[in-house]
Amino acid sequence: WKNGDDKKIEEFTNQGSDKKEFAQVMEKLNYKRNEKMLVKIEDYLKSFKTYFVVVGAAHLVDKRGIIDLITNKNTYTIKRY
Repeated sequence: WKNGDDKKIEEFTNQGSDKKEFAQVMEKLNYKRNEKMLVKIEDYLKSFKTYFVVVGAAHLVDKRGIIDLITNKNTYTIKRY
């Protein structure tokens, strides 16, 4: 993530995508959790306090990742440091 190699993270995250259970697992372990985490992160952002939020790299990439979910709302700007 830090180096900007989203493709590599996505490749790693999608290992096993040939298995029939993969979509169900990703839905529960990643995508649904992303939606819940986004709600909490937005609460933090609205408070104007400083928070340190840690999530696994798989939660940051993909069109249903936290970064895209936040960015698509056109409310916040995400920067890599």
